[in-house]
Amino acid sequence: MSEESPPPQLSPDGRSYWGVPRGVLWLLVLLMVIAIVLAAGSHNTITGQPNPQLIMDESGNGNSKTPSFTTSGGWEIDWSYDCSNLGHSATFQVTVYESASKSQVDIAAIALGTKGAGVAFEDQGGTYYLQVISECNWHIMVK
Repeated sequence: MSEESPPPQLSPDGRSYWGVPRGVLWLLVLLMVIAIVLAAGSHNTITGQPNPQLIMDESGNGNSKTPSFTTSGGWEIDWSYDCSNLGHSATFQVTVYESASKSQVDIAAIALGTKGAGVAFEDQGGTYYLQVISECNWHIMVK
């Protein structure tokens, strides 16, 4: 047995539903639509931050130094590696260096396994390069 919803309660003068003026209801609907549109905009659904711009996209096999790149603020390193070509586990490491001084800034990733992926976040802009140490296939994106 299904029950139907009762019709909206319209005031005798036709200006309000459930005791709320029509204008207020329309305003609430409009605000909800705006909120949905803004939420669906270019924002990362995990962090709530704007989707970052791709700065560098590099793939390789084995040890490698990436080209230098420049960021104006905080940035991220999306990394992955796959050692299935080797048939065994291996290490994977990504180290961040400041380009001008060639000084080490951070170890963004260090892993041991047959494959893996992750994201590292750096909070200062500047000009950097990455050093990858691994005998595996790898892929790095800087955003």
